[in-house]
Amino acid sequence: MRGTLTFQFKPIGDPQFDMKGITNILRAAVLAEGAEHRMLLEKTVRTWEGEKPEFVSEVKVGPKQVTLRTGPEGDDAGAKKWMYLEKGTSIRWAVMSKGFKAKTRRAFLKSYRGKGGAVIVGKRAMMARNIRPRPGIPARNWLAEVDRQRSRKFKGLMQRVFGLIARNTIRPKTLRNP
Repeated sequence: MRGTLTFQFKPIGDPQFDMKGITNILRAAVLAEGAEHRMLLEKTVRTWEGEKPEFVSEVKVGPKQVTLRTGPEGDDAGAKKWMYLEKGTSIRWAVMSKGFKAKTRRAFLKSYRGKGGAVIVGKRAMMARNIRPRPGIPARNWLAEVDRQRSRKFKGLMQRVFGLIARNTIRPKTLRNP
């Protein structure tokens, strides 16, 4: 998966706990968080026409860690285009029309109509006309913005989940008398 946003946390496994119950609760909570990430990232391509990526969340639950990865997949050209915008480029082998306005902005999880488009595209076409490469595409940093927007909420979610786990997965034999 290209350019993924990954959260990892490592619970301390204790044989006194119902690990299957803990795993099921964690998986459900992390899947819900993945849906939030997808919803935010889909806003970045809402006005795109043609190739556009599909955002997918993967959850892996192991004995000592739970991992959530969310990123673009699906249409290869759309996913590549999204990653060029996410990471930015150092140069651009394209000449844009006068009045060009990009559909997306840095660290802003929204896509607008935009204006204009490419007039000349490709290194060969530009070199044939003696046109130097243009300044690169600024990195949009959408994944970092999703992390910024969701980390406080995710922390609160995990606190509630671990409270739920503490109330519902401790087996009666494990409770100790003071």
